[in-house]
Amino acid sequence: MPFKCSSTVDIDRRRLLKGSSGLLLASLIGAPATAQGGGTFRIGALNSATGAAGAFGTGVQKTILQLAKEMNAIGGPAGLTLEVFAEDSQTLPEPALLAAKKLIEVNKVRALVGVQTSPETLAVQPASNAADVLLFHSGAAPKIFTQNTKGLCFGFWPSSVWYGRAYFNFIEQQKFTRPASLTLTNDASIGNSRSFSESWAAKHGKAPPNVQYQPNQPSYRAEIQQIMASDPDILLLHGYEPDATIIVRQLFEVGFAGKVVLPEFAATARLIAAVGKEPVEGFNVLRFLPNKDSSAYKHVQELAKRMGDAAVAGNPYASIAYDEMNLLALALEKAGPSATNQQIGAALVEISNPEAPTVSSFAEGRELLRSGTKRLNYDGASG
Repeated sequence: MPFKCSSTVDIDRRRLLKGSSGLLLASLIGAPATAQGGGTFRIGALNSATGAAGAFGTGVQKTILQLAKEMNAIGGPAGLTLEVFAEDSQTLPEPALLAAKKLIEVNKVRALVGVQTSPETLAVQPASNAADVLLFHSGAAPKIFTQNTKGLCFGFWPSSVWYGRAYFNFIEQQKFTRPASLTLTNDASIGNSRSFSESWAAKHGKAPPNVQYQPNQPSYRAEIQQIMASDPDILLLHGYEPDATIIVRQLFEVGFAGKVVLPEFAATARLIAAVGKEPVEGFNVLRFLPNKDSSAYKHVQELAKRMGDAAVAGNPYASIAYDEMNLLALALEKAGPSATNQQIGAALVEISNPEAPTVSSFAEGRELLRSGTKRLNYDGASG
């Protein structure tokens, strides 16, 4: 972690998703997409290189580009050359949608990979659905999964429901009795706080205090005063790094004496640099656990060394990007060079089968597929 904390709240994704092949895979419906000719398969690396998730997005983009280069060097999936077009979504819905439309309409990509946050995913999803484009994301908002009308949207992050339950379990274990939430007004953050509130109310009979706030404000003192009126012994901060930085500084300035728990995408090295060590000493961080015991996770560390980028090794979103690229490449290999996007999506299920031989990379899985193996169990770096 970027700073010392008294404890962490971990989501073990392998345990949560046991029995569902490690992916949130929806049923596959819809009309076939037109296969792309010319021996290439175009990918849009639509990543949060700047903005609230910029601490992670650059590593995601580098991972996608490097993996495409290495996969092409060994012949590419199904003999196709992967061609990557990279765009910065700025961690904002509007720029993400504009970039997605450019990638889909101008660059003619067939897959968008590494879309990070829920607001970006929700903004992009209607456009990817309309164009029958595959969408790989790490959004948590429940609405993302209900909008997956074409079955071409694949999630690599726990839903907000699991986030809320993880918060609840931690607070119960630590015996806090007066929790309260400050919640950013986006679908994922609202989903996190709602899930926590529902769990708390089911156990204690009453929902805890919750104050919502708008992003991009110069001050959050009004919201802080409102939530402090409930005298919380622990504050759940559901938001991103820019707003969290201001809130943490102002909590310290008004003398908040309770504990704070916030997600790892808010508790970044940039936050600690901005507010100093004293305000965050003893904070609790909700982390998404990568699959550190897997061969795939070891491959991510080796990839980071080859790239000469240590930041990739400790970046949970880079591990997700590794999985997204390997799954896409293996699905292409299985479906064949002339496959439609719906056929590639169906193949994703076939190479994420828990009853099949386990693989942890495109190169490893490709050899089995070419030897006649029909199904694979891709065991990823992210879980």
